[in-house]
This record gives sequence, C-alpha cells and structure tokens, in this order.
Amino acid sequence: YVDTYITLNENTGAYLARNIGAAFSNSDIIFFLEDDGIADSNLIEAHLNAHKNFDIIAARGVYTPKTNNPLNQMQSHYYLGNKPFAVYADLEGNTTYKAETFFKVGGWDDDIKFGSGGVELSIRLTEIEPEKRKQIIMALHLN
Repeated sequence: YVDTYITLNENTGAYLARNIGAAFSNSDIIFFLEDDGIADSNLIEAHLNAHKNFDIIAARGVYTPKTNNPLNQMQSHYYLGNKPFAVYADLEGNTTYKAETFFKVGGWDDDIKFGSGGVELSIRLTEIEPEKRKQIIMALHLN
C-alpha cells in the first residue's frame, strides 16, 4: 500500500508532516499511523472494511503502546471497547479518513505542533458532515 517515502528536512510537527504525506496520496482513503506502536497484521484490511461496511468519513482505532511507561498507563482514551460507536478522533495515530472529505476541510491544522489535532479536525469535519455517526471508533489495534 505504500509507494512513496517522504523525508522532511526539519521537524515540522506531526500535523504538517501528515498533510504533506496526504498530498502525495493516491487513494480514496487516507491512513495515519503512529510510529510508536506495532500494527496488527490485519490493521489496514480492518480499516478498509470499516469504510466499506459503514457509511463513514473517519475511523479511529485503539492503541496499545510499545512501552510500559507510567504516562501510557494513565491514558484512558487509548482503548474504549470492542464495539464500534460514534466518536471523534482523539487518537490521531490509528485513523483513516475519506480523502475527499479530509481535503475538503483542509486536512490537519498545520499550526498545531503537538496534541489535540484529531479533535480539532473532527470538529471541522462535522461542519461539512454534521452526522456524528460518520466518525467512529473500531477495535482496530495498534499494538
């Protein structure tokens, strides 16, 4: 699924880097994945199936961190259960978006350097697609 590798000359922050990567995408669905976890073997297929089986514009997976850092143990939003339900993406590193909708709202906010970009993007998504059930969480793990 990956055919372009992009290296930036400086640390731009996560959101600008994600927008640059998205600009090179050539798909109806854009997948954003963090580098500090290991993906389940069926993660991509599960996201594609979520978009195929549900009328959605965004899917957020769950997250299991690589390390036992005490800060990771304090994160109550990493895992919210095994059943899909409507929720905004407060975890950006295991998310997919319909490309058309993502680009229509202008992608991630480049001015955000760390954290809360998913919430901000979700708010803008509801401005063009107010049906909140179009943004869901699924039990798609990043282990």
